[in-house]
Amino acid sequence: MHRAFAHVIGSRAQRGPATLLDVGCGEGAFVRHVSSVPGLEPHGVDISAPSIELAAKASPEVLFVVANADRFLPYADQAFDFVTSIDSRVNAGEFQRVLSQRGLILVAVPGPDDLIELRERVQGGKAEKPRGQRVVEELGRSLKLAERTTVRDSRIFEPPVLRDLLTVTYRGFRHSERAAVESLAAMDVTLSHEVLAFEHR
Repeated sequence: MHRAFAHVIGSRAQRGPATLLDVGCGEGAFVRHVSSVPGLEPHGVDISAPSIELAAKASPEVLFVVANADRFLPYADQAFDFVTSIDSRVNAGEFQRVLSQRGLILVAVPGPDDLIELRERVQGGKAEKPRGQRVVEELGRSLKLAERTTVRDSRIFEPPVLRDLLTVTYRGFRHSERAAVESLAAMDVTLSHEVLAFEHR
């Protein structure tokens, strides 16, 4: 997913210097991934002060800000050529406000089949959970959907990693599911994300 984002950003950034804001940047993993793109000036914002502290220590040359992006992005109008959001909430009005006139918003959300095998093992069902359409409807009110694609991979994970996946995706913690979580064995799991690109109309 990071490679897919970086490819789009790198190809567009070749036109000249560009700025990027990663909303919900966490500990800065994606910002570090794109820091090598020539001419790109990345920034990160997250509501978690401990995460921003980790991000700033790992990338001292990047400006990271602690802020609640659900309410307001503390940046000037049209300040960024790219606004990215990976598994974070989307603030359509603020994303559009800080996006430059020819800029691009890139949003990644879990695909319908993301972790579907793990969800089946823990929750007892294999129902797909579409999330992309909600983002399309929210951002599509004022922006144009330029591209929509799916990035998918499959990997075998050991039980500790499976439990970490459940932790970071807020799954597997209902009392009725704890026994299933504790009994997990190594398994092949689908990793799937929808990647959505938006631009001004």
